[in-house]
Amino acid sequence: MNVQEYHPNSLTQRYLREALFFGEKALTLERNVDLSVQQQQPSFSSSPEEYYLKASNAIRCALSFEENESLKTLYEMLNATYECKIAQLRGMVNHDLTEDGTTSPLEHDSTGRKKTMEQQHCKKRNCTETFQELENNGDDEEMDGSSSYSMDVSRIVSEEDKSTRDMQRRAKKRKDIESENSEIESFIINKENCREEHEWEKVVGLEHVLQCLREATILPQRFPQLFSGERRPWRAVLLYGPPGTGKTMLASTMAKESLATFFSVSSADILSKWVGQSERKIKQLFEYASKRKPSVIFIDEVDSLCSVRNDNESETSRRIKTEFLVQMQGVSSKNGVTVVGATNLPWEIDIAIRRRFEKRIYVPLPDVKSRKEIIVKHIGNTPNNLTEDQINMIASRTEGYSGSDISVLIRQALLEPIRKCQQATHFRKVKGFSPVTSQYCEDLLEPTHEQDDQALQISLYDIDSEKLLPPLVTMQDFEFSLNTIKPTLTPQDVEKYEHFSIMF
Repeated sequence: MNVQEYHPNSLTQRYLREALFFGEKALTLERNVDLSVQQQQPSFSSSPEEYYLKASNAIRCALSFEENESLKTLYEMLNATYECKIAQLRGMVNHDLTEDGTTSPLEHDSTGRKKTMEQQHCKKRNCTETFQELENNGDDEEMDGSSSYSMDVSRIVSEEDKSTRDMQRRAKKRKDIESENSEIESFIINKENCREEHEWEKVVGLEHVLQCLREATILPQRFPQLFSGERRPWRAVLLYGPPGTGKTMLASTMAKESLATFFSVSSADILSKWVGQSERKIKQLFEYASKRKPSVIFIDEVDSLCSVRNDNESETSRRIKTEFLVQMQGVSSKNGVTVVGATNLPWEIDIAIRRRFEKRIYVPLPDVKSRKEIIVKHIGNTPNNLTEDQINMIASRTEGYSGSDISVLIRQALLEPIRKCQQATHFRKVKGFSPVTSQYCEDLLEPTHEQDDQALQISLYDIDSEKLLPPLVTMQDFEFSLNTIKPTLTPQDVEKYEHFSIMF
């Protein structure tokens, strides 16, 4: 039989290893014991017999799992060698019975069947000759002799090791691929979790931005016949502008309205401490997006991944940019992937990567019309006594504010009535509808000053929640908010964005 063509199973391999290990350990220990007796040194705590017993038990276990008859014979010979040595150590080589009258292990084969006397004497003779050769070959030759009886088995184990390692590598590779795909799938936005305000019709202002995004993500999916011949949709769009103008919100809007698989990633999702892992993630992201086409990859703060190259940057950063360039180059209408990037620092993006974004859209600060729409939207149905002229005045006084700045300003103004209730030391009774039960009540309490004739000295926390009537939001509240909330950007910052928009 060609040993190299045979691969024992993992259990057989395990027990073979144990048998070979314990057998050589016992042989070495036996020589050391003999040497210690000659030199009158203390004996060892573990006896050779103990290791031979372990080797015999292990080879029997290997026999129970082995199916090849030729190898079974080899294992039985090896087991007979161990059992003969045990019998020699016990002084019972020439006896058929043990001291307590039970049958010797040599009288049974691996299946428990009675051996013939010829088989027993033959194996005893073979094992005796084997160990006589081992004992007569010197120290170096003894070590070689101790392994000679297991040479074929060792070759089998070696081949099994190689096969097992290959199987383990393949299993690990499959596990890594599944883990990586699971991580990439975590970037997919669940459209059901998108908020209701993330709809095209509910986005305030930015009409020209919405039009370009529809051309890139919505129309090619719903009306593919519009893009025939040489008419192709944008495959790489860069949204740039001041912070707080709604670039990330537009991404959520695309995710909700688009029929494509939407991937949302940032630098934190891509960067890894392991060498080569970051660029590998980029490649896997684009490959997986191509499989799930049509798909949209939205990269927030793309400048943090693809900043301008310089001499002081790390090798990892260079590899990330190179891989990103390669993947961006492969984006086309054929693979069904659209890349949308967003950044507050467009001048920080590497020029080669910036060129890959075919369409660059400037998302500016809201104009006066958009600011008014934002104000009305954020006030909503909050009780107030603002007039149309007052709302127009607020919109005109928020020049230079971003959409996020206006949102913070309105929130500050809407919280002023609550602060009045907290600071009030006197309340008065009024008639009206309870904000809690919506029922008409004649004993509602609203904050007032102590000079009021109907004032009751009481604190907010002494009032029943159903009886509290907070004051309306007034222009005075917005005046206070305008004096405390300032715009994030300076005129110089806005000028820088406009200059970049003109140049690129």
